[in-house]
Amino acid sequence: MQKRGIEVVTERVACLEKRPCDRSNILDNTTAVLQTQKTRSVYIRTSAVDKIRKKLEENKILILRGKAGCGKTTTDYQVMLELSEESSEPPYDPAIIHSPDEWNKVINPYQRHIVLLDDFMGSSNLDRDALDKWKSNFDAIIACATNGQVLSLIGLRRNILDEAEKYETKGFLTTSQ
Repeated sequence: MQKRGIEVVTERVACLEKRPCDRSNILDNTTAVLQTQKTRSVYIRTSAVDKIRKKLEENKILILRGKAGCGKTTTDYQVMLELSEESSEPPYDPAIIHSPDEWNKVINPYQRHIVLLDDFMGSSNLDRDALDKWKSNFDAIIACATNGQVLSLIGLRRNILDEAEKYETKGFLTTSQ
């Protein structure tokens, strides 16, 4: 019996969690997630994807904020999929990044990447430890955006973004919306 897409993705994630952070594993996992998204019949493309793509291409960093279950991650996946497949220039290499360590190992500021940082500071409440770990990477993320080769999508729940903005984030969370 052939395994369904989500089962394959779950196995890849479990495998990735057991091994040290490896660039090819992260990129392969991202590809598997996006291919699963591509084959889902429940997704309906909306004009929001066009607006998000335009804003992302203009600003290089974009925060999608909203309530749980409102479609932030699904929309991010669709934008990533389109930019990695439909770009007129060399396509963007998609990467779903979960930690600063993964960012440092996977993202090359001189290569074209479309990066998703989804719930990277907590999935229901602000994770101060995660915020503290990411703070040192904010300058690198901004530098990659300034260079023009790396596009970063950030998916955050509204309450987490509001809470994180109270802490020193080098203007990262307020200037990239």
